[in-house]
Order: sequence, then structure tokens, then C-alpha cells
Amino acid sequence: MSEPAPDPGWRDPAGGESAAGTRRADALASRDRILAAAAALIGDRRTTMAEIAAAAQVGRSTLYRHFPTRQALAEALDDHAPEQ
Repeated sequence: MSEPAPDPGWRDPAGGESAAGTRRADALASRDRILAAAAALIGDRRTTMAEIAAAAQVGRSTLYRHFPTRQALAEALDDHAPEQ
């Protein structure tokens, strides 16, 4: 017997991805805002993740959903920098 097709509205709470593996537009916008805010603030090690979330106008839970650690955020910034 075959597996039922996944619900197309299903969303991975860890990354905002649908069953098809595409990111939702709002999740992409949040991620871009977080990266822009972090790029401006992350140079100062005293800047907290909460301050980065506030600067990006997202909640802390949204920030941690996209980047569970400061190291993950720093790595994403390194990967994102060549695109700019």
C-alpha cells in the first residue's frame, strides 16, 4: 500500500519549509531581515540575539527558528555576504 501524499500546507516549524521543500515567502523575508540586522550588529560580541531580533523586527522565537545559535547566524552571514 502506498504512503498518503503529504499535506501541501504542511510547514516545518524549524525552517518554514513546505512539504515540497520550498520556503514560504514570509519565512524568506524574515530571514533576509534577520541577516541584514545581524550584518550591522554582529561585529559587537556584546550584542544579544534579542537585540538582533528587535532590530530585524521579528520575535526571538523567529530568530531562533532560523538560527538556533549565534554560530549558525555567523555562518549564514558568511554564506550570504558574497551575494551582496
